[in-house]
Amino acid sequence: MPLNAKPYTDAIFDAVQALVAHTHIDHPIVKKNEDNPRVAVLALTSDRGMAGPYTSSIIRETESLLARLDAAGKQPELYVYGRRGVTYYKYRNRDVAGTWEGDTDQPGVEVAESISKALMDAYMKPASEGGVSELYIVFTEFVNMVVQKVRVLRMLPVELVPPEQQDSGPVSESDADAATPLYAFEPSVDEVLDAILPKYIQSRIHECLLTAAASETASRQNAMHTATDNARSLIDDLTRKLNASRQASITQELTEIIGSADASEQEGRVGTHMADNQTTAAPETAAEPTAGRVTRIQGSVIDVEFPVGHLPDIYNALTVELNSTGVHEEGETTKRITLEVEQHLGDSTVRTVALKP
Repeated sequence: MPLNAKPYTDAIFDAVQALVAHTHIDHPIVKKNEDNPRVAVLALTSDRGMAGPYTSSIIRETESLLARLDAAGKQPELYVYGRRGVTYYKYRNRDVAGTWEGDTDQPGVEVAESISKALMDAYMKPASEGGVSELYIVFTEFVNMVVQKVRVLRMLPVELVPPEQQDSGPVSESDADAATPLYAFEPSVDEVLDAILPKYIQSRIHECLLTAAASETASRQNAMHTATDNARSLIDDLTRKLNASRQASITQELTEIIGSADASEQEGRVGTHMADNQTTAAPETAAEPTAGRVTRIQGSVIDVEFPVGHLPDIYNALTVELNSTGVHEEGETTKRITLEVEQHLGDSTVRTVALKP
């Protein structure tokens, strides 16, 4: 949208530049004759947040411009577009000459007309009625989806951009074709400029609103992309910490169990619980579960040795039961941890993985 509006804005700006280039033009579009220290500053902010440094950059540049104008002896009058900027200045009890809110991400022609009318009225008023002598606009220029630049533009009086002077040599054919044409004004210069001035201000403001809206959208997308990447990184980091904490807890419990078993010179009893369709069941007359001995611990991987021919099936559950002294006495709390058989290592050893108690 802002790129589609730019050719029209550039064309009317070039036309105004060509008109005011005439040395005998005396019109407010070029210079106001009265000595008036008041100047108008329009800041284009956003209605919504979550756009990174978009609004803060505009406010920072606006504050810098106001400070420079104060230092130059000017009396700036502030105009703000966008709810975020309006809230910022009202919260700080700053005097604001005019405010507009709504549709900063999709500004229409109606908003541009309202802003341009208010600023043009302030510019055309004499100093005795509170008029201003200059008009500045602070906005974010859209370069691409990654780069957006904050700019300060002086809209009125129109700044003439003199053509670059060539050092020497004849004028080329292309330069001759690009020479500025002469204009004849009908019915008069003042009437022509009076008709062009409102269109010029409205077109420039509308272009700034559109490029600011594009910059706001790009800034918000970049901010959301950065937030998503940070959230994913945080999730990965917390997941690693959770796994490390769980691993350390399981390892510590197994180490305490094996350590107490070795200190009391008693083998840990590992009972096999046969499972069928994820249920544990045994007849009341079933034989005593086969006992095994823990032979190796590495993290959550534990090797258990059983008598030859009595290995539990893969995916069966094993239970380790020990108290702190290794001797089961009445009133003592027994520690339990569940293992899952994952692999048979020969005829007498299984490799298991510790599960959360």
